[in-house]
Amino acid sequence: MTDVHGKEQRTMTTPAARATTLAYVDAVHRRYRDPVQPDGFAPDWDDRPLAHTHHPGATRIALPLPAPAGAPTPAPGGGRTLTSLAEDLRATIGVLARRRQIDWNRDLAEQSAPHTPRWGTGSASGGGTHPLEVYWAAGPSAPIPPGVYHYACGLHALERLSTLDPAPAVRAALGPDVAADGHDQFLLCTVRPWKNAFKYHNLAYHLATLDLGSFLASWELTSRDRGAGHRPRLWFDEEALGGLLGLDPDEESVHAVLPLDWHTAGADASRSAPTAPPPVRPPHYERSRTVRRFSLADDVRRATAQAPPTEPAPAPASASAPDVPPAVPGTTTPLPVAPGAPTPGTALATLAARTSSSGRIDASRPLGAAALAAVLGAAFPHPPRSGGFVEAAVAVRAAEGLAPGGYAYDPARHALSHLPGDPLPTLTQDLYGLDNYDVAGVPVTLVLHWHPERAVAAHGPRAYRAANAEAGAAAQRAHLAATALGLSSGIVFGIDPVPLDEALGLTAAGRRSQLCVFLGLPRPGAAALDGRLA
Repeated sequence: MTDVHGKEQRTMTTPAARATTLAYVDAVHRRYRDPVQPDGFAPDWDDRPLAHTHHPGATRIALPLPAPAGAPTPAPGGGRTLTSLAEDLRATIGVLARRRQIDWNRDLAEQSAPHTPRWGTGSASGGGTHPLEVYWAAGPSAPIPPGVYHYACGLHALERLSTLDPAPAVRAALGPDVAADGHDQFLLCTVRPWKNAFKYHNLAYHLATLDLGSFLASWELTSRDRGAGHRPRLWFDEEALGGLLGLDPDEESVHAVLPLDWHTAGADASRSAPTAPPPVRPPHYERSRTVRRFSLADDVRRATAQAPPTEPAPAPASASAPDVPPAVPGTTTPLPVAPGAPTPGTALATLAARTSSSGRIDASRPLGAAALAAVLGAAFPHPPRSGGFVEAAVAVRAAEGLAPGGYAYDPARHALSHLPGDPLPTLTQDLYGLDNYDVAGVPVTLVLHWHPERAVAAHGPRAYRAANAEAGAAAQRAHLAATALGLSSGIVFGIDPVPLDEALGLTAAGRRSQLCVFLGLPRPGAAALDGRLA
């Protein structure tokens, strides 16, 4: 096969793609015992890529900034407008603030330097690297000329990359159910591996797919506030959409599509875009002098790009599923009734306030039962909004009304069931690869996990991407619920999963943990500056 850039791409058979995907999952799982980074690898911090991609040769459209109150701008009659799209892009993937805070990370000097700031964003990302890009495929009903636009998050502007009407191509790539519904506005979310691979080498792809879920959860919450939104599409013809955007698939590839309901008052839905070939895509600015490639990450990206046979229908997630570690009989504890997503104020305000706790969790106070119930209910809405690949185990060290130990969470019953294994002796600082959290002092740890062999066998290699996106979304929903409730939380990937999975009984059940969420009350007092950009 030859891609749109004329380069030969290796085509895998389905069995080979499945084997490659499962081998990558296993390599990531065993990374503390068999490192996945190339020999001698160290990040070149002086040659890192830009945090915020932009295309210097593209025509730009400046987007409006939100009102200071942070309330979503309504659209008369429903649907999105250019203003509401701008608000939600900025809140979910844009730049909100420059932050400096004293915490257990060791980068305070870097935060304070003018050329290496820490930017506050609405969606969590592994190491703050944010490897995602968002494009608006604007059809004829848009209030701007039809075409493909890149959201330049650092500039809060749209960059026009194509003058064609992209809607027919997107509908065709998504399949007959979307082609029939007449949508002509879509967001296309891509992964640019080098934006986090410079730091995370072969782990970059795994982290990027988790980050994808984080963004999708943020977008879901902003859409819910507006009474709009469709479920994200993760199963489509990736090659066709990459061709539409003019992408080299090894440098950037489409991973999710979000159909948009558009408020068409004042827009000319009958406008047609030119049918001539699109112009040459203006290149993005690449700051790095050297862009490296990593074979394991490249191979799994190619394997999961294969068109899947079916999209899994959402299925109820239940702790009684046959492959989940069995709970101790008679130990089910119903949780207090909790709203699906606690958001005092709007999603825009919660996203603006979100920040990782970076160790600022109070080990001396237990987490309240109602708060834990609210966070779990937000993280795992029932019925599930995606494929139901991911389950949650809960390691409780100090929570009101719960004995210390391991639990399985059942979203259908909104209840916890005691697991026979005790993860607490294992869940210590020795298990953690960093030093920005006191692991033994965290009151509650959520452990998100899935069954890779079963999912990939049933739905093909792309099930790996879908499961990671589901885990990233659940973690972000938990994180935002904790923010709204005034809790302290952090999404953590740096734990050695092998002993943790064994202690929770996941290994024997064929399941693998994907990442963790630390929860607790905040430590009193803080030293931080939060410089709002608007």
